[in-house]
Amino acid sequence: MSDTLNIPIQTDTYKPVISERTTISKITLTITDLGIDLLTSDVYMQVKDGSRVLIDVTNGSGITINSSTVLEIDQVEAADNPFKEGCYTGDFLIKDNANKIDKFFNVKYHIEKTITRI
Repeated sequence: MSDTLNIPIQTDTYKPVISERTTISKITLTITDLGIDLLTSDVYMQVKDGSRVLIDVTNGSGITINSSTVLEIDQVEAADNPFKEGCYTGDFLIKDNANKIDKFFNVKYHIEKTITRI
């Protein structure tokens, strides 16, 4: 059974939302289990709407590796935000230099409707 990475990441005291047609802030993840070294790994994330790919990123192209245990999913500008209101699913994989999958998450992006006043 895989863990699920819910985006936006929320805590008891911090409850950010992502709205359609708005900038999605960078997301920082610290991965310390399994002795994974992100500096020598390939990291992939893909999020879909049915069969249509909305986000397809890897390290160096949408994912930044900051250290052996810290990575960032880069910011998505409002003009590039592909989401409409809803929930979108995908995969997040980390493969070591021998191409073995070390970590797998299911990914869920939760997008709120943009509210505007007229």
